[in-house]
Amino acid sequence: MKRAFTLIELLIVVAIIGILAAIAVPNFLHAQIRAKIARSLADMRSIGVAVECFRADHGVDLLDVWDDDDNAECEKYIAMGLGYTVPSGGSAGRTHWMVYSLITTPVAYIQTVPPDRMFPEIAGVFVPNPYIYVDQDGHRGGSINDHNIGALQFTIAPTRGLLPLQNGEWAILGVGPDTIIEELANYQRRGVPYDPSNGLKSKGDLTVRSSGAASI
Repeated sequence: MKRAFTLIELLIVVAIIGILAAIAVPNFLHAQIRAKIARSLADMRSIGVAVECFRADHGVDLLDVWDDDDNAECEKYIAMGLGYTVPSGGSAGRTHWMVYSLITTPVAYIQTVPPDRMFPEIAGVFVPNPYIYVDQDGHRGGSINDHNIGALQFTIAPTRGLLPLQNGEWAILGVGPDTIIEELANYQRRGVPYDPSNGLKSKGDLTVRSSGAASI
């Protein structure tokens, strides 16, 4: 006569499965996050290589959306035959995708500019958003601070890793595991670098700088 499992034995099996799942699922999710971080940083570095190639050929930086927004600076790019990065409606119409047009057209320093893969889905759909490019080329068409970062909180910003760009330096920012450009409403903190030692999903932006520094 075959012996069936008792209720207690079944409950023990269910409990064991639950314990294993509680261990395995977080590890799986963390592995996914680490993979996205690695992919994002690789994409950002690829963009950085393309930016450096463009700078070597033309002797100028990309036309970013913050400190290069006056007519004189835009005219410089138009005179070089790079007017496709200057919107007809003025600087307010220059998007981050448009900033990257200089490294894809007409010379493809990079075939396609990858989107920031850590942006959250909207209603279950991934909407491509670009990484943010900023530079410090010595031109101050807009704000006196990097990427219009306001007061920059000069007294405490360095303690949070928020370091100004040096002249001739660029940086690329990604949203990071917290899926937001840090404190965008309180933009003095945009660019605070992500550090996994603060927690895998801690606040902070993924950052790649031309100087190799880990913060911006």
